[in-house]
Amino acid sequence: MIPQKYYGLVLSAVLSIMMGLLMSGIVTALNTGFNAGYVNRWLSAFVIVVPIAFGCMQLLGPLARIIAAALTKSESKVDGRIPHVFENQIIWKIFKGTTLILLLHIIEVIVFGGLFWLGANIADVGTIEGASSLKDYMYFSVASYTSQGLGDLNPTGTLRILTGIEALMGLTTIAWTAAFSYKYIADNR
Repeated sequence: MIPQKYYGLVLSAVLSIMMGLLMSGIVTALNTGFNAGYVNRWLSAFVIVVPIAFGCMQLLGPLARIIAAALTKSESKVDGRIPHVFENQIIWKIFKGTTLILLLHIIEVIVFGGLFWLGANIADVGTIEGASSLKDYMYFSVASYTSQGLGDLNPTGTLRILTGIEALMGLTTIAWTAAFSYKYIADNR
């Protein structure tokens, strides 16, 4: 049996192997399909992925535990407690808030990207000229949400209205985020 003091390393190794096996199998299947050489490609990817995953877990694991504990209002992590001083610092509260807000912005962009894809490919209410994959629709959604208006992809039909709605929502929610952050910082000085 392995001594308890190596628990963290063993946990990282087990998780790296499990996630590496799963993710390398899925990504290999998505990129190359299930054909005659699939198992060999999967195992080749697995051998590369596991050491990278293990190294990342060793480097980022402590930070991930702190962030997860703080976001779940937990005071514990694997090897102790989050220092009380760190938890109460304004910068940590701002980090938690902006991380949550950023995730909400990303969700909005993904929802609109999905709506653009559905509108063009399923509902047939317009097109995004130049878009050929879901990735292009997501790119167009980011450009619309942030009001960049790059012009390399162009909406037609009813999707023009959806583009305007997304730009208006993006403009107001990004401005609201900035105003909220400024007020929070000003109130907590």
